[in-house]
Formats: sequence, structure tokens, C-alpha cells
Amino acid sequence: MVESGGTPQPAIHLVASSPRARVLSDWLDSFMDCTESAAAPPIFRLWAGISCIAGALERRVWVQTLQDPVFPHLFTWLIGPPTTGKGQAIGPVERIWHKARGGVFGHLKVAPRSMTKASMIDYMKGAQRRIPISKFRGQEGKIDLLEYCSIQILSEELGVFISAHDLDFLSNLTNIYNAPPIYSETRRGGNIDIEIFNPQINWLAGTQPAFLANLLPEEAWGQGTMSRVIMIYSGVPVRKPLFGEEDFGKPKLESQLAADLSQLLDLYGQFSLEASATQSIMDWHEAGMEPYPRHSKLVHYCGRRHVHLIKLCMVASLSRNNSLIITQPDFDRAKGWLLSAEQAMPDVFRDMVGKSDKQVMDELHYYMYQAWKDKKPTHITSIKLFLASRIPSEKINRLIDVMEKSNMIARQAGSELYIPRPLHQHGVE
Repeated sequence: MVESGGTPQPAIHLVASSPRARVLSDWLDSFMDCTESAAAPPIFRLWAGISCIAGALERRVWVQTLQDPVFPHLFTWLIGPPTTGKGQAIGPVERIWHKARGGVFGHLKVAPRSMTKASMIDYMKGAQRRIPISKFRGQEGKIDLLEYCSIQILSEELGVFISAHDLDFLSNLTNIYNAPPIYSETRRGGNIDIEIFNPQINWLAGTQPAFLANLLPEEAWGQGTMSRVIMIYSGVPVRKPLFGEEDFGKPKLESQLAADLSQLLDLYGQFSLEASATQSIMDWHEAGMEPYPRHSKLVHYCGRRHVHLIKLCMVASLSRNNSLIITQPDFDRAKGWLLSAEQAMPDVFRDMVGKSDKQVMDELHYYMYQAWKDKKPTHITSIKLFLASRIPSEKINRLIDVMEKSNMIARQAGSELYIPRPLHQHGVE
């Protein structure tokens, strides 16, 4: 980690003049106010705003760990059934990104909606930036070259951007997510060598659980891509009035959001961490990062949560001001965001199967009834194995308890054996 005991260093601005004071007291709070009328759940709007800030930071700010620098880019997928407002949450991000203008960089590089692997690499090659900057912290007379490539990807429908089972494309995205110093590629057809220096992608996408089940074969969950994706789930559509009094303040607030975001486009430098924030991150990491989502498909994701948290700490800090200092409240806020999102992650897998708890209970009852035709009770181990492939693991015991209390199944006294109750005895016609 960055040394936390010394005096924090000021942020570096890639423009000659001092930056304007931020108009908004907190960028994300204002983004939530601006999108209040959108027919999207608050968690979708929040994470769209988080991705909006992360994208604006590109590869110009970082936290230095003992292993590698951590940059703030994110892979954020908003996941929910149709009409849950994924596009409603993503739309404002696109408008704000296109309005934001930095003094040095001009604008963010927002990629086309539909790209092949080859066209994405071509777009990134064209988005390469080379910016001469004065070295900082007592070395103002020296000139350095800031060279990198950062693009923003928006996909209201993930299927438009990437085809089902395209594991090669996913692997390529994983490689770029790692922010390597150079990406190189040779194309056989034209013998073209492509080199991209310091590439980076910030990706905000929306998708449905059913498409996710089709997109990702079982082995994809063991690949690195899905450990890098933060899945934001909501299963309940949000209904907003179709008509009403027009909010004349919303366009102004959106313009203010773009203006404050424009200031982030000219930031450059390494974050400092207050001592309490450093200690909190280290304590949480060393204690096993409890609580964490318990699902077999999230094992590899759980191993990367500390990186996600550091990225979110940077976003929380720059939602407040341009100081490049991470405080204890920034850590608390970032951790709250992450834990709230992770609480619903296992529900993604249930919806990927597309079955309600009632359907799963009926399937289990039928499974046990087939065995009971031969007067064979079902052992608890078999019941749990049956349920493990259909619902998140943390719901298994609760579902068994519900079935027992509703008289769908009955436990034989003094054993771990269960029998199904006749349909007429638990109210099923």
C-alpha cells in the first residue's frame, strides 16, 4: 500500500490553470437525484453512476499496492428480467460521457455498441493517447510522456456486443482488464502487427439472466473474466408515472454532472490513503473479507474482492472532490456498495435457471415421491445435492425448512431421512 503516515500529496492537474471548484457537493448523490424519475431500481442507477466516474478516470489515477498499481476501471453488468430498467440506468451515463470535455483530452472514447474482437482492437489502436506532461513533486522542469489507451464500452443489451459462447472474446477482454503495459496482436491475413500501450477498458452492460445462461457455458465461470465482473441484480421492475409536471431542473443538473466530471478528465497521479483507511482495508483483507457471497460460481470472484474494493474507494473519493485522498468514510462507503451488490448476486443463478422457489419445491417433492413409490425415504444428503444445482447454496436449508413446515415433506424421527407427504395434505390440488 501507499505509505499512510506522511502528508498526502496534492492531485496533479494536466492543465496549466487551477481547476474550477466543484459545483456539486457529491457527484453520485447528485446523479441519483438526476435519475430519480428513471424507471430503474436505485441499485442499477447507483452502479451506473459508479461506472460513469470510473470511466472518466481512465488510466490516469491509481492506488499503488505492494504487487501492482490498481486502476479504477470496472466491468459492471446490470442483470435483471426484461423491463427492470437496465437501459434507463445506462442512458444518462452515455449522455454525461459525451458532454464531458477535459482541457487536455477533449472527450472520452466511447466505443461503438456492436464490435467484433478485431474491430474493438482497431478502435483501441485509434484511441491511443500520447500527452506530454510536466513531472510533478519538485520536478516541474522535466517533461514526461503519458501514453495509454482507455475506452468506455456501453451495452444496454450484452448480446449486441458479444455472441454466446465467444470465450475467445471474453479471454481477450480479461487480458486487457489486467491493464498490461502493452497489448500486441498479429493477424495472419494481412500480417499486421498491432501494439497498444497501456490499454484499459471500462465496461457497463445490461443483460437478462436467461441470456447470461446462454452466453456463458459452465467452464466460463472458471475463467478469469467472470471474477472481474461485478454483477448487479434486481428482479423487480420499477414503475414510474407516465405523465406529470416536467422537472425543469433535471437538464441543468445533468449539465452540472457533466461539468464536474470534466474536471476528472484532467486529473493525474497516485492516490494517498489516510492511515485509518489503509488499516481498514488491510484488516478486512486479512480477516477473510467477510461477509462474502457463498455460491460455487462465485469462488473465483471472491478471490478478487479486495481489488474491487480498492477501485470503489477511488470512486468514492472522487465523488466528493478532486483531492486523490482516500479517507475512512470513502472505505466505509465503498464497502457498503460492494456488500449490498453481493447480497443479491446468488439470485442471478436462480434466475438463470428461471425457476421460482415454488417450482423448485414441486420438483423436489416429485423427485422424492418417485423414490417413495418403492417405500424408500430420501436422505438429507440427496435432497441437498438435488437442490444445489437449482438454487443458491445459502437458500438450501431455508427451502427444506419451508417444505417441512408446510407439510410437503416430513422427517422420520431420530434420522436424517425424509418422506414426501401426499399432495392433498399440503394444500396442492
